[in-house]
Amino acid sequence: MEKVRMDATLATNVRVVMACKGLSIPDVVSQSGLSRTTFTAIRTAKVGDVRLSTVRDLARALGMSLEWLITPHKFLGGDQSHEVTNSASAKVDVLPQFE
Repeated sequence: MEKVRMDATLATNVRVVMACKGLSIPDVVSQSGLSRTTFTAIRTAKVGDVRLSTVRDLARALGMSLEWLITPHKFLGGDQSHEVTNSASAKVDVLPQFE
């Protein structure tokens, strides 16, 4: 079972995508098949390692690629390390669509 080391990048990217797309926690939980507990742990960076299949399911539910979700990005108004992590309404420089 392959795992992805969890850090603030995945959590931040999930929150930014949700805010930009207007997705709620129930929306993502329903579309991903993850439990609310698991999803909340990922979204708040309160988990160590996450199964690769879980991140794939999450990426699919958000309409993003797995690679995009686990890669640090620069966001308008700041970088991931400070401003975006405290702002649910942050805008991204590029939010690609993946189907």
